[in-house]
Amino acid sequence: FFNMLGKSGPSKRGLASMPLSSLKVLDLSGNKLGDDLSALVLEIVHDRDSGCRLEQLDLSGNRIGRGTNVVKVFRAYTEYYRYNQKLGVKMIRKSWKSSLHTLSLAENDLFLGQAGLEIFALLKHNALCLRYLDLSNNGLEGDTYQLLASSLLKNTSICHLNLSWNKFSSP
Repeated sequence: FFNMLGKSGPSKRGLASMPLSSLKVLDLSGNKLGDDLSALVLEIVHDRDSGCRLEQLDLSGNRIGRGTNVVKVFRAYTEYYRYNQKLGVKMIRKSWKSSLHTLSLAENDLFLGQAGLEIFALLKHNALCLRYLDLSNNGLEGDTYQLLASSLLKNTSICHLNLSWNKFSSP
C-alpha cells in the first residue's frame, strides 16, 4: 500500500506507477503502525523524488512511542533539504519543501523518548514547514515547554498547535 504513495530511496518510479500520487489527505489513525511503519510513511512524504504529494497526514494512535525512526526521518529531511540545524541557516542549493502542512501525531506516547523534544526543536526556523501540528495526549511533561517556547519564537509557519491532554507543569 505504501509503495502506491511513492517510492523512497535510490530506485524511484515514474508517476504512472504510483496510483496514489494525487492523494492529498491520508488518515492512518488508530492502526498501531508503530515507529517503523510510521517512519516509512513520513519518509515517502518527505522525499522530493518519491512522487508523493500528501498535504495532510493523520498518524494519531499508532504507538510510535520513543519515535526513534520518526525522528530520524524528520532530521534527514531538515538536514538534506531545509536547514543546517546547527547553524540555523537555510540550505540554498538543495532547498525543497514537502507538501505536507498538516500532521497529527496525537495519542502516540511520545513522552517515552525524545521524539516530542526533537519535534519541538525542528519547529524552529520553520524547518518542518507545518501549519497544523497535533501533539495532544502524548504525556509530554516537565520543562519541554521551554524548548517549545523558544522554537515557536522563530517559527512563522505554524498556525494551529494542539498540545491538549499533556502533562505540562503550571509555569
